[in-house]
Amino acid sequence: MPKRQAEDTSSRDMASVGSKQLKSNDEKFTLFYTPESPFSNFHPAVFELEDVKYSCSEQYMMHQKAVLFEDTEVGEQIIAAVKPGKMKQLGRRVKNFDQNVWNENKRAIVKKGVKAKFSQNSDLKKELLKTQGTTLAEASANDRIWGIGLGLKNPLALDKKNWKGQNLLGYILTEVREELIAEEK
Repeated sequence: MPKRQAEDTSSRDMASVGSKQLKSNDEKFTLFYTPESPFSNFHPAVFELEDVKYSCSEQYMMHQKAVLFEDTEVGEQIIAAVKPGKMKQLGRRVKNFDQNVWNENKRAIVKKGVKAKFSQNSDLKKELLKTQGTTLAEASANDRIWGIGLGLKNPLALDKKNWKGQNLLGYILTEVREELIAEEK
């Protein structure tokens, strides 16, 4: 992976990593979206959990969805998949899926995968720690669960009152960052 230059916390565009840090009133945000951003679930990052090797946190999330609903066949297909988009597509085909059960478990599943991703990849961990003092936000215009429902370039994304999504991934990343900082102390 190419070495990245240090990023500051000003409003400078960090397009090279698919993220940008911005300040709005008293709150600072690190907005991200593209797979080039280390914060994206699609960003390549090899890590291992429970003797299974994953190529990105999207693969972990979708595989654990299949495990939760005991769909071994789709689970194996997710592990065999190479592209995150395919992993996501397969995750939508998990048999016996129950939205209520998923809602009760999805946050813990994603947090476990995200923490492993950043704990086991020191370069990515450094990038996450650089966001200290900001709230991470997935600036996906089409995702109102994991993202904020607004795009990376949308100026409305700078105010939480405008967010149309729950930003679950952003809040999980922010929590994981704080846990990693506390563990280092």
